[in-house]
Amino acid sequence: MRMKLLIFLTSLMPFSAMAIRYDTLTTLLANAAMAQSNAYIKVRTTIVDFGTNAIPSLAQAVVDKDLSWQQRLTARICYEHIERGDEIEELLRYNWREHPDFNLDWERSMAGPGLKMSELVISRMLELGLWYYYIETTWKQTEEWPLVRIRRIYEYWNPWCRAVLKGQPEEVYLWLSIEDRLDRDVAMEAYDSKTLYAYVRKNKQTNSVSVLVRRYDAYFQRDTGGIDAYPGRNAELYSGILKTIISFSDSSHADMLEKFIDERPDLAELKPKLEEVRARPAHPPAPEPLFRLGITPVKTP
Repeated sequence: MRMKLLIFLTSLMPFSAMAIRYDTLTTLLANAAMAQSNAYIKVRTTIVDFGTNAIPSLAQAVVDKDLSWQQRLTARICYEHIERGDEIEELLRYNWREHPDFNLDWERSMAGPGLKMSELVISRMLELGLWYYYIETTWKQTEEWPLVRIRRIYEYWNPWCRAVLKGQPEEVYLWLSIEDRLDRDVAMEAYDSKTLYAYVRKNKQTNSVSVLVRRYDAYFQRDTGGIDAYPGRNAELYSGILKTIISFSDSSHADMLEKFIDERPDLAELKPKLEEVRARPAHPPAPEPLFRLGITPVKTP
């Protein structure tokens, strides 16, 4: 499969100066939507290298309901990279030590300056409005992080990107992206899988309840390692996590939750709480946001 993809991408290289055919673009978008990390970056680079020649087709793909949401999101990401790639690069190359609000004493901390830097970094990210780059860092594990070395800043970068999206229309895609990541990582082996699961739960994302239930046991195993801090502690945690999820579930989740509880006798005490869940109206799916770069709407067909 990888060899076929490499041959396909290689065959496109001589034509990068030409307008890209729509069927070729959608194939590339499908490949990028399924790929992760370096494999994803290779396909994205192929699309972005078409430059402005790809813009009309990308704009069409953004609103093409025959494509998956993953393809439509990838089209937005690539569009942003073509139009604002220099700004993304500038963000990654920025020396935060030169920021007027950066305090050099922050670097004396054993934990590094990341926590102290949060406000100034998030403020700058919000000003730039590189919404799709911020989503991409979590969704595709690109590790395209700051190039100026500041101790331990990398571990804060993706959380900062997620924080910038809070309350923005594009946050819809962040939740979908996290669900996609968790669905692909059945055993939750990725370094940030626990963090993403906890992030969804902490933010009480009703539309993401299904994936929280699907990955419940894997998360619990990763979180506790199966070892009791004291007798009965794991039983408390196992029940407590689901109790939290039930608190923001709605009627569309009731049958799934009932089946999940029935299959796990240790959770039987939570079953009466499903009456409250059945009484809550189902949340409608969140609509995809209008496409914009920063605060500027993008014209689509």
